[in-house]
Amino acid sequence: MTTTDRVTTEGGTYVEFSSAAYDYMFSVPLVVAVVLVVVALVRFMRTKHDTITAILAMVLIVLVPILGPAAYLCVTRHTVPATA
Repeated sequence: MTTTDRVTTEGGTYVEFSSAAYDYMFSVPLVVAVVLVVVALVRFMRTKHDTITAILAMVLIVLVPILGPAAYLCVTRHTVPATA
């Protein structure tokens, strides 16, 4: 059972929204961002980089929330050797 909240706008009308839907709307992107960062950092630690590339990759992964890790994973997907 979900609860609904009523919010009064400036015009005096009520807008109802489900708090469960509201929670999912913010929780799902947060979970996706955290998973992407963790996966990108694991791949980063398993791959050898020179100093400049390592610094740029870490800045990209950590400071750009979803696009940074996704870009790093896309760029390095063919360069990581397969484990036996």
